[in-house]
Amino acid sequence: MERVFGMDVHKNVLVTTIITEEGEETRWSGVDAADLKNLMEWLKEKNCMKGVMESSGIYWVPIYVTLVDNGFQVTVANAHQVKAIPGRKTDELDSQWLARIFSAGLVKPSYIPEKKIMELRNLTRLRVLLLEAQTAFKNRAHKTLQICNIRLASKLSDIFGKDGQMLLNALMKRENIDEVIEKYGSKRLKAKKEEVKKSILGTLREADIIELKICLDNINRLEEQIRQLNAKIATLVNKKDVERISKVPGIGEVSASTVIAEIADPKRFQNEKKLFSWSGLAPSTYQTGGKKPKSGHITKRGNKWLRRTLAQCAASAIKARNSQIRLFYLRIRGRRGHKIAIVATARKLLGIIWHLLITGEEYIDKHYVKKTMTKSRKKTLKLALDEAIPLLKQAGYTIIAPG
Repeated sequence: MERVFGMDVHKNVLVTTIITEEGEETRWSGVDAADLKNLMEWLKEKNCMKGVMESSGIYWVPIYVTLVDNGFQVTVANAHQVKAIPGRKTDELDSQWLARIFSAGLVKPSYIPEKKIMELRNLTRLRVLLLEAQTAFKNRAHKTLQICNIRLASKLSDIFGKDGQMLLNALMKRENIDEVIEKYGSKRLKAKKEEVKKSILGTLREADIIELKICLDNINRLEEQIRQLNAKIATLVNKKDVERISKVPGIGEVSASTVIAEIADPKRFQNEKKLFSWSGLAPSTYQTGGKKPKSGHITKRGNKWLRRTLAQCAASAIKARNSQIRLFYLRIRGRRGHKIAIVATARKLLGIIWHLLITGEEYIDKHYVKKTMTKSRKKTLKLALDEAIPLLKQAGYTIIAPG
């Protein structure tokens, strides 16, 4: 009989049970470096180098990495699947149960991505949280402006862009809007100056200024942090895969990198239906009394990060005119309604992404061409030396002749 261990991981405690020919032996220990070292020495003394632990929470991650780095073969079991195995006693230690079912070959190992993918996942998930926090501050700023009867959002496409923040700062400093627009505004802003002025019907009180300033400071701070994350994510993700997936309607580079991070190795899924189930986008099925099976709501027992990203992508994809994705959505919506159609569209997008990653093909829709935003190149002004010197002096530079 092969010796195996079952490990129940808590925040500050590890409960480990070894199954041997003589019986079971359980040991309680802490999670500090010294405690882990003593635990590993005990396992080695017992000649037990193979075991299992549950993947509940995040506390198992450092324990798993430490054990694997020290030569142990560790299987990570899905907590939901382990609990579904019949025969478990309520008063039994989890570590004992894990060791017994693992010894019997009843544990299906969970997929553990490589270190690079885990780093990518952590960064993309952090980016989602930062984007949500930034959106919350933007909504708060919009609410403050609406209460003060300042309706800039109806005239500017983005009040948190360069022109928008310039106007907001001018309002907080109680500066003359006409002068600010003429001096610092873009051509587009100057063209609709009168409309912008008419949208400013109220004034900001002192409390509103404090609230608005805090919102803007946090928005800009989060924007810089998101920019740093994007730069790091770009070094970890496969650029070709990002470009390939970004051609699908509703999917941009940010969402593409998030999807790639969550799926990791697409070849581990036998087909797209396995991926649907893993992401929680597969519809639940009910059958009773030998009747025809009925489909219900999605299970939501999968990867919530992937599911949420795809739902957002689907909401964007259905706006792409003349695209096959939009036509698919409209067909489903006509029969089943918007909610079911948007979920079906998210599942459709996931199937397309899986196919593109597996085959390496390019997404082609004959009736739809995705528009890409291109930055305008700034023209370089070339001047002769005698023309450049007066301009430099006017800008405040001191010119010293060589020699």
